[in-house]
Amino acid sequence: LKSLANVYAILLPACLAILLFGGLILSAFGKNYSSEGLVYLKMLIISILISVPGFISGAILNIQKKIKLQFLINLLSVILSMSLNVLFLSKGLYGLGLAAIIFQVLITLVYMMAIFNSSNLNPLKLLRMK
Repeated sequence: LKSLANVYAILLPACLAILLFGGLILSAFGKNYSSEGLVYLKMLIISILISVPGFISGAILNIQKKIKLQFLINLLSVILSMSLNVLFLSKGLYGLGLAAIIFQVLITLVYMMAIFNSSNLNPLKLLRMK
């Protein structure tokens, strides 16, 4: 949990800065690009914030030398990401942002399940410990 807090301590101010100044930066490329791009940028920030537990879980799997499991999750990630992007592509940048959020939620859940399974941890017991 400490590593999770440390990552968010760095990530949240960076995301806030992007939210505050993203529109200004995108407006350099044109008004139309800015308005549609800002919605996509906000959705990407949401997906990045969702992805942090998954990234930490991946690092834990690497430490545990669960290379085969990590490979299978990465393979699933590629297939899932491409499939969601193709599925939502017709909705434009909004659809791609939605695909990114859905992907991060699903793959983070997969990573968390893998960690709990490989470590014989029960997430409900962890919640009761506090």
